[in-house]
Amino acid sequence: DIYSQREHYWLQAQEQANRTCASGYDQASRHLHQLFESYQFKGDAAVFDQRFKRFIAANNSRKALLNRLSDLA
Repeated sequence: DIYSQREHYWLQAQEQANRTCASGYDQASRHLHQLFESYQFKGDAAVFDQRFKRFIAANNSRKALLNRLSDLA
């Protein structure tokens, strides 16, 4: 289950973002959307929002990635 492995998914999302290519951004987006859903399901949306904001701040210069994540912001 994604929630129980959430740290792994956060790390994977960042690793994929670090690849700075379309396929990496697609994978990072997929991981973050899955994380969003799992946090919602567990009633932990505020924790996701806090972590997501840190992810966005760390990747603020990657506009193509941010576009893929705009529906989560």
